[in-house]
Amino acid sequence: MWPLVAGNIVLEATGRPRKPFHYVDKGIMAMIGRNAAVAEVGLQRRHLHGVIASVTWLGVHLALLTNMRAKIEALIEWGWDYFARTRSNPILDRVEQANIDWTSGQEDVLTPVGESVRRAS
Repeated sequence: MWPLVAGNIVLEATGRPRKPFHYVDKGIMAMIGRNAAVAEVGLQRRHLHGVIASVTWLGVHLALLTNMRAKIEALIEWGWDYFARTRSNPILDRVEQANIDWTSGQEDVLTPVGESVRRAS
């Protein structure tokens, strides 16, 4: 896909007509938890759930990894997490969310990392 996009940018910049782009929807997949996933795949939008959807999700994501080393490392990490029942640290794009005290009965106001201000109820 990216070479086509880059080529179209070059064609556009040089005043030549662009090549047509056709989007191919490969489906929807979501891993929900341990042995729990949902997927809609194929032209007929087949619905998958449970273990079969989890295995499908793993297979698709392994296939999309770029090289054999990355695939082997992912398999080892996934296997370790699955059989050891461990959880890795989540990757957060909003660090302040990691500082919410979920055990309190009061609503927190998000502030910079390390600080928490309680709202009066």
